[in-house]
Amino acid sequence: MTRTKLLALLISVQMIFGASLYAQQRTPMIFGPNFYAQQRTQKPPLHAKHWMAITGKPLAATAGAMIFQKGGNAVDAACAMIAATCTMWDTLGWGGETQALIYNPHTRKVVGINALGVAPTGATPEFFRSKGMKYPPEYGPLAAVTPGTPGGILVMLAEFGKLSLKDVLEPAIQMADGYPIEAETANLIEREKERLKQWPYSRQVMLPHLGEKREAPEPGEIFRQPDLAATLRKLVEAEQEALKQGKSRKEAIYAAYDRFYKGDIAREIVRGAYHNLHRNLLYYRNRGRAIQDSIEMMEQESEKIETASSIATLMGVEGRIREIYYGAFTEILRLEEPFRRVKRPPDNMINALISFSNSLLYAAALSQIYRTPLNPTISFLHEPGARRFSLALDIAEIFKPIIVDKIIFKLINKSILTEDDLMEEVAFAYLKEKGRKAVVREFEERLQATVRHRRLRRNVSYRGFIRLECYKLVRHLLGIEPYRALRAWW
Repeated sequence: MTRTKLLALLISVQMIFGASLYAQQRTPMIFGPNFYAQQRTQKPPLHAKHWMAITGKPLAATAGAMIFQKGGNAVDAACAMIAATCTMWDTLGWGGETQALIYNPHTRKVVGINALGVAPTGATPEFFRSKGMKYPPEYGPLAAVTPGTPGGILVMLAEFGKLSLKDVLEPAIQMADGYPIEAETANLIEREKERLKQWPYSRQVMLPHLGEKREAPEPGEIFRQPDLAATLRKLVEAEQEALKQGKSRKEAIYAAYDRFYKGDIAREIVRGAYHNLHRNLLYYRNRGRAIQDSIEMMEQESEKIETASSIATLMGVEGRIREIYYGAFTEILRLEEPFRRVKRPPDNMINALISFSNSLLYAAALSQIYRTPLNPTISFLHEPGARRFSLALDIAEIFKPIIVDKIIFKLINKSILTEDDLMEEVAFAYLKEKGRKAVVREFEERLQATVRHRRLRRNVSYRGFIRLECYKLVRHLLGIEPYRALRAWW
């Protein structure tokens, strides 16, 4: 027998003997009644040289590994893992909250990220008692706060990360487009399906087999969330657009922050305001006023509404549109000198009328906001503040052209008010009492006037339109239907 064959035989014998011995040693434990009771689950210590991605979900840990492979740091990976886990609808969700502690090895300091959601100011004990509740419910819209997780991810990434939002959200977007759902989550959805059916959007997303014996996804079935994917892509679009405009990485990520918490609604408010301003100019152009140049300039400027990458940029576009619009007042009101908007203090009768009438509109908008669950200090276009009812300013932008400006055109063109109605002792900056009464009278008449509503098929007052605008925001925030600002059709 050759040496090679002898060695092979010896190895074979050793393997057989070793396997037999191992089986004899393990047999009592495998088949003994106390085998499982004697075992303990152990999490072995992990070691790494360059990086380590740890989370409770394998897919989320994979997302972190992908980010490390792209050259990201620990914060980039953590943001990607949070985003991926939130997309899996288990213990975390995009509508939830996030807290984080970040150690900065350069400064040797620990920074805390507080991304807790903001509760509505209307969520008072009295409110819940009025609904027959002793305390807030565990589920549903009344249990929700403003989502804190998106803001937490964006702040962490902007302040302490290295990669772009596009890179960090890529795994979560892929998952939102569709991923094989885990059995544990799929079965949990099936167990809770009756509760989920209470809310239309939950029913639509979580129960793809509605009406069948099993209405939740099957374990391993591709679970798709197209609206979530669209939302995450909008954040990336905001970042990329800001980068194209020369913004820094940090500024671009905060542009995405603005888009999530304000952007789409703010942009829609400006769209609606522009439509109503433009319609006013078309009305007077068709009646012989030489304002075609103003109309064309407004139309050109309005194209920037869609490309504005931040709230500040959007406000700038809106301001230039109004500047062009107010320039057309010279023709509309047949003024001897070019009109220019001056606010503090107003320098002529037109500016005094605009300022006073706008204040009336802000008050009217605020009164309607108080009839809804909206918080008047939380706005989308104007800068919010605890002592500033900025949401009323947002809503007023839509209604200024169809309420305030129409009143001013009537008062001036019909000579209901003249410069004699201004107070000489304060440099003609304010209206006399007689003038103020005339404005208030016209304003109240305007609020009470009605228009046939296309959708409701009934007459609605201008005051009612303001309230409906508030409820459209509520419906948007509850995910019932996207917000669309009022565009006058009459």
